[in-house]
Amino acid sequence: MKGILLLVSISLGPAIKPYWHIAGPALVGLLLLSVGALVVAWRRQPQERLRILGLLLFSCAVGSLFVVLARARVGLGEDYLLIGHYLTLAVPALCAAYLGSLLYAGESIRRLVHASLFLGTAALLWPNTQIGWGRGVSLHRGQEAFEHDLRAGVPPFILSERYLTFLSPASPDPGEIRVLLERMRLAGIPQFVHMTPDPLYQAVSVPVAPLMSREPSDEETRRHRNSSDVARFDFDLGEPRFVLGIRIRCVYGVDARRLASFQLIWRQSRGPDVSSLTIHGARTETVAVDVNPNDMWARRYGRVGKKTVTIWINDEVARFSVVPDREAVEFRISEIDLLVPAAVPQRLNPDSGVCTMPLPGQIPMVVTARRRAYICAAACAASTAHAQSCMNAARSGLGIERSM
Repeated sequence: MKGILLLVSISLGPAIKPYWHIAGPALVGLLLLSVGALVVAWRRQPQERLRILGLLLFSCAVGSLFVVLARARVGLGEDYLLIGHYLTLAVPALCAAYLGSLLYAGESIRRLVHASLFLGTAALLWPNTQIGWGRGVSLHRGQEAFEHDLRAGVPPFILSERYLTFLSPASPDPGEIRVLLERMRLAGIPQFVHMTPDPLYQAVSVPVAPLMSREPSDEETRRHRNSSDVARFDFDLGEPRFVLGIRIRCVYGVDARRLASFQLIWRQSRGPDVSSLTIHGARTETVAVDVNPNDMWARRYGRVGKKTVTIWINDEVARFSVVPDREAVEFRISEIDLLVPAAVPQRLNPDSGVCTMPLPGQIPMVVTARRRAYICAAACAASTAHAQSCMNAARSGLGIERSM
């Protein structure tokens, strides 16, 4: 019964969420009044029975839909049923109540039904508009950011991590999104046909022990809270090293939804002090991180406030800094990985055209032998013999000419 009340309530829009306990029974009562008016008219107006039968069948169909959906989805909780997915399925119930009362109800019942529907929709018009506008802006912002990173050459494994909540919030695994992106590229979809392929890489853990520009707490994961200053975590790698990307697993401690501006600053060479990161020779990448403690999928999968931010570097790095937001925020770094080129590339099977033996930290992918051969060659430029063997295996397996 609770699921039915939730589904009937959403017909007035997602703004009904705080009031569904009242709106649900009230709307069910209006629907029953309308059905009752149709039953009475069936007996009193035989000449209208065909039209009345159509309205009764429509009302029964809507009721059956509510029963089936409530039974299947009530276990997902109130947040899921009231988020708005089933709004278009619930609105026809109000249409049936309106038409049934308009055509066949008595004067008092007709006025009650129409006035109730009008007052309910009018009272929630502005809150529903605000919710719809906010979601539209969020989708537009996420689409622009995703398309920008796609054109900038960010590989699929980073896109899937960075835009998991935008592309598929119900998915707990970004690897599923990465596979879908690769499939769209292989299918020749124009927006993805030139997408940068995933590189061969391995993750190298970095101790979460930054050289703080401000004194850190004694917690192992370096929690930072300050009412006025903006947190910054500085790290020194010692000698410069080539890095494909930096993956940071962190936790934001916020009580309300927040669009944090996560910033990574890095240098190719070591400066005289940490502050030199922000001046000459430094590069910066800023990523918008949507932190929503009320996200039902985040609560379901236990990732409230937990974020994985991977920045595409593809350059030498000696020092880098992490700025969690432009404003003061509670922030904790739990893990940092440097994504470096794989020391030992995969082996290519000339018969199947697929490289085997995935390396630690690499997301498995299956592509053509020709493309994988050149990826292997790029990943092991220091090993000329292996690179040449990969090329030869690809050519012999696919009949590729040496002029390729």
